[in-house]
Amino acid sequence: MKKLSMLAAVAIAFGIVVEANAQQIEIGKNTKIERSEVPIRILKSLENEFPETSNFQDQTWYLHYMEGKGSLTAKVYKVVIENSDLDFTAYYKPDGEFEKANEIKKHAQLPEAVEATIHSQYSNWKVVDRNEIISVGRFNRDRFEIQLEKGNLERLIVISPDGKVIRDRHS
Repeated sequence: MKKLSMLAAVAIAFGIVVEANAQQIEIGKNTKIERSEVPIRILKSLENEFPETSNFQDQTWYLHYMEGKGSLTAKVYKVVIENSDLDFTAYYKPDGEFEKANEIKKHAQLPEAVEATIHSQYSNWKVVDRNEIISVGRFNRDRFEIQLEKGNLERLIVISPDGKVIRDRHS
């Protein structure tokens, strides 16, 4: 009987550890799902919020677990659309409520204020790549990420549409 009790205690403890580790692993992890597994209310919400996304048949859907308040985890649905000109990611709560989205327009046309900042502060550097990043949701912001090179040196700068440098990272 003692052996059975000890075995049961070990099994329960092992189960708790496995479950805790499984929850830890899930946070921040994407689990790919089929579009048919996405609730209709979320598909309708995506169509209403971002009607242009209906033109993209190549949508990849995920279940995504994020850290919530305290020790809770929040399950959200994540859609990713990628092509040569655009990277788009949106998150939706299970009830269909829009959470947030990021849109990256590759090889973006830069506003005059951004061009002026690059010309005045980084005139010795060559623009290698430029993307416009638009965030909607908790934080609504538009910014431009510009990759620069000078010889063997690389630099990644982020500039607001009005020309203010937000971040400047050297490598």
